[in-house]
Amino acid sequence: MKDMETGEITYNDHPQEVVEWNLKDDFFNIYNYYLNSPYLPYANKEMMLYPVSRVKGTTEWLPISDPVFEHAKASYDDEGNLTLILYPEENLNTTIEVEGNKYCGSTQKIKATITNTGDEQQLGLFFWIKNDPNYFENTPKKDLKYDAIAGFTALRDASHVEVVSFTPASAGTYYIWVTYDVEGKDVLAKSQVNIAASPHVVNGLAFANFEPIGLETTNILPTGEIVMEVNAPSIKLESFRITNASNTDIVNAQVAFTVWKKEGDSWIQKQGTGIQIPISLTAGQGININKWTFIQGVGQYRLEVVCNGTVTDTRYINTHEAYIVADANGKQTTVSYTTGPITTPDDATALLLKNIFNSTIEVVPNDNPNTLYYLGEIATVTGLDGKNIINDKNQATSITLQDGNNFLVASEFTAQSITYKRSFEAGWTTLMVPFETTIPEGLTAMEFVSEDGDEVTFKQVSKLLAFKPYLVKVEAAKEITFTGSDQMLWSNYTNAATASNFKFIGITSKPAYEDAYMLNADGTKFERSTNPTYQSFRGCFVPTYGGTYLPDALIIKGAPTGIESVLAPGAKTDDGYFNLAGQRVSPDFKGIVIHNGKKKFKFVKK
Repeated sequence: MKDMETGEITYNDHPQEVVEWNLKDDFFNIYNYYLNSPYLPYANKEMMLYPVSRVKGTTEWLPISDPVFEHAKASYDDEGNLTLILYPEENLNTTIEVEGNKYCGSTQKIKATITNTGDEQQLGLFFWIKNDPNYFENTPKKDLKYDAIAGFTALRDASHVEVVSFTPASAGTYYIWVTYDVEGKDVLAKSQVNIAASPHVVNGLAFANFEPIGLETTNILPTGEIVMEVNAPSIKLESFRITNASNTDIVNAQVAFTVWKKEGDSWIQKQGTGIQIPISLTAGQGININKWTFIQGVGQYRLEVVCNGTVTDTRYINTHEAYIVADANGKQTTVSYTTGPITTPDDATALLLKNIFNSTIEVVPNDNPNTLYYLGEIATVTGLDGKNIINDKNQATSITLQDGNNFLVASEFTAQSITYKRSFEAGWTTLMVPFETTIPEGLTAMEFVSEDGDEVTFKQVSKLLAFKPYLVKVEAAKEITFTGSDQMLWSNYTNAATASNFKFIGITSKPAYEDAYMLNADGTKFERSTNPTYQSFRGCFVPTYGGTYLPDALIIKGAPTGIESVLAPGAKTDDGYFNLAGQRVSPDFKGIVIHNGKKKFKFVKK
C-alpha cells in the first residue's frame, strides 16, 4: 500500500521496491499504478497487465485506455524481482516545418512528421502556437489553452504527417510545441517561426475569410498582391465577409464586385455585380456574403471589391481543371489537369472527373472492374465502355461488381441496377453486399447478435441489408449473382454490429484496423491476426476501442435457429436425427441436424 503522506510503499508491512506505470486515458487524465517488487509468491511467473478503473461506489470496471495498444508485461525471476516492459515501446522522432508566406494575417501550415520505429500505438497530440517563449511558466494552469489537437494511430516503422493551420494576428516570433498532455509538460517536439508584417494593406472595404471552394494555396507576394490557386473551374464560395479596414465609418456606400480575366497580356472585365442595398459599416465592422458564385471557367482572374466607384481590395485567383483519385484506403488526392488522356492509377477505386470541362477527355481505365468513374456536367469522356459510370447527377444506370477486387464508394450515388458476382465454395464464409438484396436459394445467412467471453452468437436472417456483414453457409459450390435496383450507395458507410469488446464489420477495400479476427478455413471460429489481409465483400471482427478482452480466437456459438422444411409434402418422418450428409447421429450431436423433416441447429450446453 502507499502512504499518501510519506509516499512509502509497503506490502505485508515490508518495504518494497516500487515500479511506477503512468497511463493516460481517452480524456488525457494521468493515472499512476504501483507494482511491488520483490514478491516471492510470483517468482518465475509472467503476466500481462491491462489497465482498468471504476468509479467509486460502482461495481463495473472499465478500461482507461485501449488495451490493444497500451498494456504491460510483468516478469518475475526466481527471487520475485520484477521486470516490467511497457507497451507500446516508444521510439518516436518528430520534426516540425512551417509552410506559408510567413506574413501575419495569412494562414500558415504547421506540418509535424512523426516517425515511429517503436510499437504501433494510439497517439493524442496537442499543438501549442504562442508568441510568448515562456507561455507555460507565465500562464496559470487553469488558463492553459492548446491551439489544436490530433489523434491518430502511429504505425510501426512508418511516418505520419499531421498538419494544422494558424493565422498569426501580429508580426513577431511564434513558438510551437507538440506535447502529449494538456499542460504542455510532456514535450515531443518544439520549433519557432518568425512572422513578418503583411505587405497587403487595405484602407477601406476588404475581403475577409475569403476561401473559394477548392482552394489549394494562398500566397502573399512581397508587392502585397494575394494570389490564390483553386482546383475548381469556378470562383465559388459558401460564404465570405467584407469588413471596414479603415479608421473611419463607411455610410450608405454603393458596393460592387468586378471580375476580370486575363486574356493574353490584357485584363478583360467579365462580370460586375453590385449589392442591392447601400452598406454602412463602422471601423472594423463586417458583414457576411453567402452563397456567391463569381464566375464559371478556368483561367487567371482578378476579383475586386469596389466601394463608391473606387477599388479598395483585390484578389488574384487562378482556377484549374482538376480530378480526384480515391485509393483503396479511401484517401482522395486532387490532381490538376491540363491536356491529354487521364490514366487511372492501378490502386484507384474511384476517379472523380466532375471538375473537368474540356469538350472531350480520354480516360484509360485500370484493371479493377469495380472502379467507379464519376463524370462531370460538360465533358464528354471516352474509353470507359462497359465500366461503372456515374453521371453528373450522381446516378448510375448499371453498376457491376466482381469479387476478388477492391471496392470503395468515394461519393454517394444511386444505382438503377447493381449486381455483385461471386464464386462460393461449399461451407461457411463471410459476406458483405453493398446493397440490399434477397438471399438466394442454397445460402443461409446469419447476423452477429452478441458476445460472451470468447464465444460469439449469430442468428438467421431473411434478407441481406446494405453494407452489413454476415456469416453464411453455402450448401454446394456455385457462382451467385446478387442483384439490386434503385439503390443508394453511401460513402464511408458501415453497418457494423457492435458489442462490448468486438464489432463485426463489413469490408470495403482496406480498413485501418491493424488487429482483426478472420474466419478460419472450416468456419468454426474467427482467428486473431495482427497483420490481417483484408478482402472486399467479406466480414471480420475487430476490437472495439477500449475492449478489454482479446483472445486468440472467437468461437462461433450461434447458428440458424429458424426452421426450414426439407421434406416433400405428405412424406413420412423419422424421429431420428441426421446430419446434412444423411447419416444418423445421436440426439446430442452438435451442429446442424435434420429431425422430423425439419432442419435445426443443436448445441450442447456446458
